[in-house]
Amino acid sequence: MERIHIFDNRAQIVDLALVFAAGTTRDPKGLEGLSYVASEMLLRGTAKYDRQGIREAIDFLGTSLSAEVGNLTLQVTGDSSTRNLDQLVELVRQILLEPTFPLDELEKVKRQTIAESSEVRDSDSACAGLFFTQLLFHEHPLGHPMRGYASSVKAITRDDIVSYRERNVIKKNLVMGTAGNVSDKEALHHLAPVLTAMPEGDDIEPLPAVPAGVEGLDVVLVARTGQTQAQIVIGQEGIPGSHPDLFPLLVSITGFGGTFTSVLVREIREKRGWSYGVSAGMIPGRDTGVFRIRYAPKTEDVVPSIELTLKLLSSLQSGGLEAEHMNFAREYLVNQYPFMVEAPYKRMNLIIRSRLTGKPLDYAEDFIRYVQGVTDEAAADAMGRWLVPKRQKIVVVGDPSLEKKLARLAGVSRVRVFDYSHDGPLES
Repeated sequence: MERIHIFDNRAQIVDLALVFAAGTTRDPKGLEGLSYVASEMLLRGTAKYDRQGIREAIDFLGTSLSAEVGNLTLQVTGDSSTRNLDQLVELVRQILLEPTFPLDELEKVKRQTIAESSEVRDSDSACAGLFFTQLLFHEHPLGHPMRGYASSVKAITRDDIVSYRERNVIKKNLVMGTAGNVSDKEALHHLAPVLTAMPEGDDIEPLPAVPAGVEGLDVVLVARTGQTQAQIVIGQEGIPGSHPDLFPLLVSITGFGGTFTSVLVREIREKRGWSYGVSAGMIPGRDTGVFRIRYAPKTEDVVPSIELTLKLLSSLQSGGLEAEHMNFAREYLVNQYPFMVEAPYKRMNLIIRSRLTGKPLDYAEDFIRYVQGVTDEAAADAMGRWLVPKRQKIVVVGDPSLEKKLARLAGVSRVRVFDYSHDGPLES
């Protein structure tokens, strides 16, 4: 267990976060969506309260309390006035350590989860992101859709939920944060009822390596008949937060596609008017990461925009960015930093995320120093080592007529077509 504490007495508020390394990557095969359903069930009943009772207790205290899951984490977060911190902690103790997981609520959550998955596929942008994650990581645990598949969610039982909580709500994989008007010693005293009752648990097993995938461009067309506009996601496996190239790549990718004046935005949006929204970003994880580019051109501009993007990536890989873009990226990141830490809870969350993804221990405190220390040469070298333009994963949500055009892209290894309603793994 690790504890993060940020003291700030400007307001009589305390923020609390208990973050477990227990996200969707821990879902067993055939039970994808288990962690999401389990997180939804935590606030559905305890030994003392039913679902409505939990809501009323939260409202009575004037607090907020939520449970959410990501691909790496299960987190319970809340805030309250300083005087109500003990009552907030007691609610947290109950939902984490005394949940009842009522069967009637479980059936409601399962139906709700399946309905939400259908809604995701109804949004072209969200659908593109969903298919890209599955394409990038294939059947690796990182490729699990957060809400699973309809078949896997239907298979989840109450015993599965109980087992999930017992395995994952443990001190071994907990990072706990407090921020606000309470001292570190006082915070520890308030949290004692949770910490003393929580089991130590076993060490977390590391994730397997991500499969290399096919040689060449790997393309998935998500077919939606009659579309005049497409959603495109292009990218590759990224880096973990512990990678020494973290900051050189962050600055480079920001200069390439992370601002309104970046290279990709200028070429796709400003010069050619192919898409209003254009972005490139990097998401470091614990064991690996994600690099992706997103934009939404008209159907007739899909192939030209992809060809241009791949050309720009090749140029970035071979020579890096021009000095003006590197300078602007550094300045942009430095100017954004105050917004990342302007409130105590933001600083706390930034530090927690840093710990869970293996970033430097002083990531939050020395972010500006790291960014300013990135040289143009170091950034170019990092891009040259890491970026592989000829092996990008490409997802296009658009009209089925695009299949033949995408198959003619230079360097394509395979093109597969799935209906947008496809609800299952992407077969190799």
